[in-house]
Amino acid sequence: MEKIKILKLRIIQDLREVINQNRFVYDIWMYGSFKDTISDLDLILIYEKKPLKINFPLYIKKLIDDGNIIYLNKLDKKNIFLFEQLKVYSILKKKKISTILSNDDKKNRNITSFVERYYYSRIFLDKKDNKINNIEFRKIKSLFFSYKTFFKIQLNKNQYKKFRNIESRYYKIRTDYNLNKLKNRKYTLLVKDIKNFDFQFSNYSYVYLEKKFPNIRLISHTLKFTNNLVFIYKDNLEYKKLHKIKIPKLFFMLYFFYASQKLNLSSKIFDSFDNKLICSNSDLNNFFSKSFKKYLLKKINFLNSDYINLKKNKFKGGLYRFGWYL
Repeated sequence: MEKIKILKLRIIQDLREVINQNRFVYDIWMYGSFKDTISDLDLILIYEKKPLKINFPLYIKKLIDDGNIIYLNKLDKKNIFLFEQLKVYSILKKKKISTILSNDDKKNRNITSFVERYYYSRIFLDKKDNKINNIEFRKIKSLFFSYKTFFKIQLNKNQYKKFRNIESRYYKIRTDYNLNKLKNRKYTLLVKDIKNFDFQFSNYSYVYLEKKFPNIRLISHTLKFTNNLVFIYKDNLEYKKLHKIKIPKLFFMLYFFYASQKLNLSSKIFDSFDNKLICSNSDLNNFFSKSFKKYLLKKINFLNSDYINLKKNKFKGGLYRFGWYL
């Protein structure tokens, strides 16, 4: 832990230099947790006017690992808290950054955060072989984040107790991995138990969301983000029986709502649907409440602003959500 503290101080010092040396950089935020050698470094670069690419010190690039530096424009930077309750530290201001949301927006944040993240976060569990490496450990932790978000929406004590047991084992195994003491069998058993838990959890959350949003009427379609991120909806009982992980209609409805706006990013999302009319316009307009639509519009407008700036400056990554569209 002492080594991590020293490394953090070095990172903060060098990031201050990056701000000083680049006029377009207003601030850099560190977010998430950085507690051991498995953790990657999560950075948000707050830019003024337009984003430019930066050559970070080599060791910082290595710590970012398989992730991306997120770029946010200075004007509406705090709208990122509409997506998640992030733990953010400002390099410029030398303090934690937060914002206050209304109770309605907090509820909306929980449900959209879960629906938008969970169904692609869990895809790695469908692999037959799960390797032991830093990336796989981080994928598990990201999946845990979705579980915790759902339990804020609907707390099932029995499910939560099972999850807490698995989470506790995960951190013990993670410690062993950091110390080079982890035995393959322990990790294999953990992944097996996570898969079993996820099967139960996915069914429970599916039933809850279908009951909570009962009036969504969709026709069969495919939503394709990338070759590895393809989601199929079929209003067919036989199809549903064959597929263990059921995806609620709300998942597709949210993306179709984003796709239906007159924005550059919306156009890209719209192209991800193979069927251009998955529901009627009246269903789309009437399904969500006015306050919920207002909240969703704030989110997609926020992303669209950075999408335009990043696309214009030929970035291939850096968008907080939906980065595969760059």
